[in-house]
Amino acid sequence: MAGRGRALLVIALTAAVDSLRGESPSAQPPSAETEDVRTEARGTAVTGPPPIRDRQAVAAELAGAQVSGVLYLTDHDCRLWALHLPTLTWLNRVNEPGSDCRFVLSGSGRPLFGDGLWDPADALSAVENGSEIAVRSEATGWSFEFEGSEPAFRPDGTLTFVRGDELWEWDAGSCPAGAERVVFRAREPVERCARVLLSQTAVRRALRGEAPQLDGYLAKEAVWLDQETVAVLVEGRSGRGAILATLAEGRLRRHFGAFGPRLEDLEASPRGTYVAARFDQTTVVLSRRRTEVLEGSVRAIAWPADERHTVLATESSVLIRRPGEPMLQIPVAASDIAWAD
Repeated sequence: MAGRGRALLVIALTAAVDSLRGESPSAQPPSAETEDVRTEARGTAVTGPPPIRDRQAVAAELAGAQVSGVLYLTDHDCRLWALHLPTLTWLNRVNEPGSDCRFVLSGSGRPLFGDGLWDPADALSAVENGSEIAVRSEATGWSFEFEGSEPAFRPDGTLTFVRGDELWEWDAGSCPAGAERVVFRAREPVERCARVLLSQTAVRRALRGEAPQLDGYLAKEAVWLDQETVAVLVEGRSGRGAILATLAEGRLRRHFGAFGPRLEDLEASPRGTYVAARFDQTTVVLSRRRTEVLEGSVRAIAWPADERHTVLATESSVLIRRPGEPMLQIPVAASDIAWAD
C-alpha cells in the first residue's frame, strides 16, 4: 500500500450503521439450530452462547451473499465463541467467563488472550504487560521477559518492539559489541540481539517537512505490512498531535496525514492493504486509496486472509462490509472478533 498516491478521501459512517440490515476453522458444522440452547452451570450461571435474533433469515442472507468462514468472538463476559458461517451454528456450546475480552488467533486457531500476538509460524507468542513484553514458546516451554512495549512480528518472524520512543528488533544477524543477547528457543535455538531499527533521528529525517506541527518524532506503535514496510504511529513530545506513515528501510513510503486526537491500537490487515487505528470511540481505516472514519462505536475489526471483506464489531452487532455490496449484519454483540476461513 506504500507509495501509491497521496489523495485521501474521508467517508463518515454515522451511528445508524447499527440499524442496517444487511472449535477449529476446518470443523464441520453440526445441523442448523432452530433456536438457541441455553446451558445452566450448577443451576446458576448461564454459560451457553449468545442468542441470535432471526437466525434463519440472517443465515439465508449470508448464504445468498456467499459468506463462509468461522467468526470468533468474545461476549461481554469475555467468553470465547466460534460461530460457523453461513449457517450461524455455534461450534462450542459451553464456555466460562474469561479475565480479558481481547484475543488473537494463531494460524492454527489457538487463542491468545490479552494484549498480544502470535508470530507467523505459530512458534512464539508475545504479550505486553505494562512496561515489559513476555515471549513464550508453547512447544519448548521457553519464555523470556524484557523491557519494551507494542510487540510486532515481521513476516519472517523477527520480533520488533518500542523502547525509548524508538523501534527496536531482536536481530538474528551479526550482533554489535555490548548488545543485549538472548537465545530464542522456539524450535531451533537462534541467538538474537536487541538493536535499534528505527531511531528518532531516522524518523525525523524521513518525515522532514511532512508534519512540521509536531514538536518531536517519537515512535509509539508499529505494525508490519510486509517484510520491508512498517506502519509507524509517531507523536510529538507534547502528545497533542500524531502522524501515521509507512516507512521502508527508514525512508518514507506513504504519509497518511496528521491527526489532532491521540491515535492508538494500530492493526494491519493480513496482506497489509489496510491499517486501522482508533481514537476515542472512532476507528480510522487507511488504505492506499482512501481514509475511512468509522463511527458508531466500532469495538474491533478483522479481515479474512484474502481481505475479501471487512468485519466490524459494534455494541449490538457484527457487520460485514463488502466492496460495492450491501452491508450484512449478524445481530450478536461482540467485545472482540477474529476471522478464520
